Amino acid sequence: MQKTSRALKTSLILAILFTQFNNCSPYTAQEADNSSFSVVSCTTPNCITTDINNLSATAHTYGGEVPINASQPEFNVGGDCNEGGFAYNKVRWELMLNGRVVRHSSMMVAGNNKADGHCTNGRFLLYVNLASIAEDPVNRTGLMYGQGSARSAYSLNIILYGMTTSSDPGTQTTKSKTIVPLSAI
Repeated sequence: MQKTSRALKTSLILAILFTQFNNCSPYTAQEADNSSFSVVSCTTPNCITTDINNLSATAHTYGGEVPINASQPEFNVGGDCNEGGFAYNKVRWELMLNGRVVRHSSMMVAGNNKADGHCTNGRFLLYVNLASIAEDPVNRTGLMYGQGSARSAYSLNIILYGMTTSSDPGTQTTKSKTIVPLSAI
């Protein structure tokens, strides 16, 4: 009888435990309340909206300027950029001396190539040639100017153009402009 009593007690306790279990989770078969979900409305196929206020290019410099030594005929400058959601972009540079553009990346500065750049994955890299070229025969190596070895402080304008098509020349669209001082060391 003791065995039957013990088995009966165990069965009774298990039956009480299993029948008393209640799942109180908020995720049980309740209908979803869609009023709390956020809804994104896209105006473009890829949900990217252009914003001219986001166009920016920031050069990585040494103490706010790019140092150029006396025998340096070329250099690269790069940095961070935001293309503002434009499908296409162009990064252009202009070499300035006394407030005047003396050379720019749309000239044939790299052999037979132009040196415009692009903002790609938030970065840009530009090649700047200071040696004499066909469109600007002045040798600007080491930031020289005119005849002889006189050197001067130049500046480099870095301009980011947002473009809506690949054939857009980028000169009529809104742009971001950064001025980088070049120092003769």
